[in-house]
Amino acid sequence: MSMQTNGGGFVDAPTAEESTAVEDRATRGVRTDVLVRWSDMDAYGHVNHSRTVTLLEEARVETVFKPGSATGTLGAGAVVAALQVTYCRQLVHDDSPLQVLMWVSHLRAADFTLCYELRPKGEDESSKPAVTASTQIVAFDIGAQRPRRLTEIERTALRQWHRD
Repeated sequence: MSMQTNGGGFVDAPTAEESTAVEDRATRGVRTDVLVRWSDMDAYGHVNHSRTVTLLEEARVETVFKPGSATGTLGAGAVVAALQVTYCRQLVHDDSPLQVLMWVSHLRAADFTLCYELRPKGEDESSKPAVTASTQIVAFDIGAQRPRRLTEIERTALRQWHRD
């Protein structure tokens, strides 16, 4: 399966018909790229914390919540219940596009934890990531204003990205 960059600078996620699992060197997950904008930089010349969180969100939305994908239904109702970000080194504008590797570490009835590794363009996945992060995402019924169970289709797709 080859992933193509779309006009927004992101790599398209696989469709529901394609395998959503990408296996490489015994890792599972989904890979995408996100562009660093000049406005993502702060006065210290590196990507600002809040902008890093936005870049994580952009990667998640373009892959996990992509309309037409097996998990695209989550785009109509999901909330972030927890967020954890660890910075191992700085990211700067010249590192763009950032390589993002995402995988599921926990999968429960109504929520899952999505983990991330961010690296500058061209860095091998065996190198230490610049940023690691995780978000606990809860499937949510917007009308009822309460969590809902993940559908079997969503669970099956997320299971393909699962790793310990």
